[in-house]
Amino acid sequence: MIHFHRVLFSLVACLALAGFAGAQLTPPLSIPQTLKAAGSIDNDGKEKIKSFVAAQFKRILSPDVTTDPQKSMREAREALAQESKAGSQPASPDYQAVYAEAVAAEAKTAFAGTKDPRVKLNIAIVLARVAENAPQSRLEPVVATLLADPDSVAFQVWGIRAARYIIPELVKINSASGLITRIVTIVKANPSGPLAEEAYEALKPTTDPKILAALVDPLLALAEVRIAKLQAGYPEDPSCDYKPFYALAQNGVWDKISTVQRVHAMQLMANAMAWGAFRADEQKAPVRDHLGVLINKSAGSLFVMASITGQTTTIAADKTAAGSLASLAKNLADTTGGLNTASVSYIKACQQIVPPPPAPSAIGAISEFGTVKITPAAAMSGGGAGE
Repeated sequence: MIHFHRVLFSLVACLALAGFAGAQLTPPLSIPQTLKAAGSIDNDGKEKIKSFVAAQFKRILSPDVTTDPQKSMREAREALAQESKAGSQPASPDYQAVYAEAVAAEAKTAFAGTKDPRVKLNIAIVLARVAENAPQSRLEPVVATLLADPDSVAFQVWGIRAARYIIPELVKINSASGLITRIVTIVKANPSGPLAEEAYEALKPTTDPKILAALVDPLLALAEVRIAKLQAGYPEDPSCDYKPFYALAQNGVWDKISTVQRVHAMQLMANAMAWGAFRADEQKAPVRDHLGVLINKSAGSLFVMASITGQTTTIAADKTAAGSLASLAKNLADTTGGLNTASVSYIKACQQIVPPPPAPSAIGAISEFGTVKITPAAAMSGGGAGE
């Protein structure tokens, strides 16, 4: 005999249990602020973080095709970026570490399991955004994987952007050399504008002595690649090539790097201004304007470098020469800094600082920079040697 009330009770009980189990398994839509602020994360907290991250990666890998797949992927990407911080503030270091580890693990698995470029690009953007909010060294292996992907410059651009935020953390534990070398290698193989600009930002030194020591030479190596492109013709987006000089022209940076590094930087900057002027005067807008930005911003950096040199040198003649160079650099920056530079003769404007040999250089008047020469001479005399 069937007791319908017992069957009904059993069905209700099963449904209730199923509902309870489903509620337990449903990943959180967001992570509690209390967890983001926690000084230590217990196992329950770690599971909540892992569950949230895994659910969002699942939405990226298998977007809801019944609605809008692109929207689903975008929402998951934004959620992963948003929950890597505590509102407008950074989350606690412990939370950042657990969150970054969860993201790295899911990203590694996702990269291994998909060839869909849309999916890979969304994951690359997630890594960059999470690295910005939670700059943890635990992200390094998956960022390195992203940089090793030859399929798309876009992946490498986002990979270098992610590297920008974690390199200082890697420098602290003496583990940054591999990532730094990879970035330089990528730009040498493809010195495009987007890659160069992201690389300049990633390798921008700070006044921290350890970071300064790790990044100056790689930064100059990038600048050398790009300035060589300028000498050979016209590189993509040369307006970004002032950035190495701007980064070095800081108190606590320019006065702390070695003499060899200062001379190398000054030689590259002189070449950038000389060849930039030559290219600008043979080009039309907007190419000409991009080169004008390079010259203008480099001149501004030169002003700061000369000023710091004048303040720190103990040689009286060099103090005078540095003051003169700073004045000339300021004049050049003012001349090339207007909104409308169509009528500027860049070669003429730059010749006060980088004249064609054998005329003495205002840079070379400082004894430390006596070896800085503008080569080839035709760059400032209009001959176009090597073209």
